[in-house]
Amino acid sequence: MRILKNKRGELTTAQIVVLTVLIVSFAVILIFIFYLNLGETTDEQICHNSVVLSERGGGFIGKLNCKTNEVCISGGDDCSGLTNPVNIKVDASDKDQILEAIAKKMADCWWMFGEGNPNYYESWSGGHCGICTSLEFDRNVYSRVSMTYGELYYYLYITPKDEEQTYFDYLFGDYEGKGVTDPNSFEKEFEFDMSSSLDLSKRFVILTGFNKGNIAYNYGTGHIPVYFIPPSEIDSRAELCEEFDLTKA
Repeated sequence: MRILKNKRGELTTAQIVVLTVLIVSFAVILIFIFYLNLGETTDEQICHNSVVLSERGGGFIGKLNCKTNEVCISGGDDCSGLTNPVNIKVDASDKDQILEAIAKKMADCWWMFGEGNPNYYESWSGGHCGICTSLEFDRNVYSRVSMTYGELYYYLYITPKDEEQTYFDYLFGDYEGKGVTDPNSFEKEFEFDMSSSLDLSKRFVILTGFNKGNIAYNYGTGHIPVYFIPPSEIDSRAELCEEFDLTKA
């Protein structure tokens, strides 16, 4: 009888260990499913979730699961320079619709990369950046619409993103304490020429990033702002990027 009791005790202990492992494993799987939102994910959500998980995983998660999205702002035609773009349909004669499409993609980029939350970058080293979007305009748009940087940033400044803030506040609010409160101060601090025209017949990229190794950059935040620029300006605007976690255009 004594031998049987010991065997039963050993079996019970083994069962407890197995059950504990199963419960913990199930909890971990549930957490991953919750953050990955399987079943209705977009590329933006997958990227954002991988940024969140990179912090929660303490570096265990590894490379970010992000890629550059191709977007065609279309007035009814195709963007021939893109392989498999998402088409955002606009009225080619309505500049506000075009500006809104750009603003939303800039906001998507900021959200994808964690909205500048430094907690997400604890396990990172050096400068990590991402080109969130490679964007073109179709012929119907660029043949009818002219636009300057000033018009874009003024639109961001006056247009509500939601009930609480404008696009400008959402994208550049981290810099407000340092004097970047409107398009004119943004122009001064980040050396943009707001009067320069945007050649909408060319490709643009939307990028952002974070440089943990140079926290003094951008007033101590380490954040690289969300830029809407031609690819030729990537190196000068993201000079502190040691690694691109999304495909470089």
